[in-house]
Amino acid sequence: MAIPQRSTLLIAKIILIVLAAIFAIVLSVVINYVIGVLFWTEAPNLGEDPLNQALPGYVVYAVLYTVLGLALGLLFRGVPTALVILLVFPLVVEGLIVGLSNVPALDWLIPVVKFLPFTAGGLMMAMESPDFGPGAPDYDFFSGGPPAGSSPSSSCSSSDWPGCYLRRDA
Repeated sequence: MAIPQRSTLLIAKIILIVLAAIFAIVLSVVINYVIGVLFWTEAPNLGEDPLNQALPGYVVYAVLYTVLGLALGLLFRGVPTALVILLVFPLVVEGLIVGLSNVPALDWLIPVVKFLPFTAGGLMMAMESPDFGPGAPDYDFFSGGPPAGSSPSSSCSSSDWPGCYLRRDA
């Protein structure tokens, strides 16, 4: 009995979707640039800060969002469920988590906010640090590298590293 080899078909589908997404993204940027020049007779230089940092993030974010849509469509075997998840999670769930992190009893959510997928994707396109208002905690989005304490060398001495993972912070 033959076992179907669908991996090459799936890889080809992913590559085709990524190429189509990149084409559509670049085309939309060009159309928006031309419309901007027509209305305002001058356009920003795309090679200057902060646009040279935000545009690649925009392309990567849109491509990742497209691949996520494809993966969810394949996982749930239908477009409607994938669309609901792609729309509900960033609009409702992440907003709810960010809003709840402002509650003092739920301050343990503050470190989680910068790892939310759509919030982090939006930060790839950000030209400045986001402002969540006067009472918002410091989410520390732009601290580079892994989270503090994520490796044995950053939080424990080399002789005591097994003991570090036996303790609880509760």
